[in-house]
Amino acid sequence: MELELETTSIFDLLREIEAKSIACVDAVDDQSSLMEVWSGLAFKVAGARVLAPMVEVNEILNLPPALTRVPGAKVWVKGIANIRGNLLPIIDFQAFLGGKSVVTNRRSRVLVINLSGITTGLLVGDVQGIRRFDDNQRIASARIEGVVGRFVNAAFENDDGIWPVLSMKRLVNDDAFKMAAI
Repeated sequence: MELELETTSIFDLLREIEAKSIACVDAVDDQSSLMEVWSGLAFKVAGARVLAPMVEVNEILNLPPALTRVPGAKVWVKGIANIRGNLLPIIDFQAFLGGKSVVTNRRSRVLVINLSGITTGLLVGDVQGIRRFDDNQRIASARIEGVVGRFVNAAFENDDGIWPVLSMKRLVNDDAFKMAAI
């Protein structure tokens, strides 16, 4: 008889666990209707305030102190840096867009991207931090003027204004970006 009592209590325990599991699944389904939050790194380039999607940025670094120049490279190729034993080409993003070279300061950063088989570091100036937006702040079919416009694929709007989103995928697939040699 003692075995039957233990068996009954085990089944009751399993039913209780099942009921709690079902309640958790229902709670997760209710939360799926909540808005998703999009995150991007805000910075200025070529006079425009823009965002880089955090899902497209692998790492954010200070500009390495030692860069090796690359002979025969375009002026926007700052050089190659040794980052933890890996060679990383550093591109002056503003110079690539046809502007003046980034004046490095305490707010300059290198955004490491690894997309479409291309790993590179984009030197950007005036990094302003991470911004988060709800889906209802997204602007459909966003377009902006200027040299940055060809890389914009979305935008968000909040109390601070409109925030264009740069597509790093578009950038690394751009023919001009791939042609770093003179």
